[in-house]
Amino acid sequence: MSLDRDEPADIDSAFAEIVAELETPHVPWHLVDPQPPAEESAEADVYLGDDEHFDPPEPPPFPRLHPRTVLAVCILAVSITLIVLGTAVGFAFSFSLSLGVIGVITSTVLLLARLRPTNDEGDDHAHV
Repeated sequence: MSLDRDEPADIDSAFAEIVAELETPHVPWHLVDPQPPAEESAEADVYLGDDEHFDPPEPPPFPRLHPRTVLAVCILAVSITLIVLGTAVGFAFSFSLSLGVIGVITSTVLLLARLRPTNDEGDDHAHV
């Protein structure tokens, strides 16, 4: 039974080629300039700037919030304040905590109720 192996001379020459490739200087691909720099004339186009500048247009007005949204945000702010500072105001800890948690849940329900329903029937889920 004979195995097909390379001759030692072939192995040595292949190894020598690999070592020669490793010894050549290598420049990383992201540092290679794809085009050599063109010769620039003395009168190259140089941007000196102008007196004009870009004035962006006025942003659109902030949309008016629905009263229910304002109510939910106010309840949320009062509830968090009640949880954090309830005992400093003079309420019992269990009372301020339970009232604060009820307020957070109520405001969350009010805010989630304001979400628009989505139509999943025949929709390709592309929202523009």
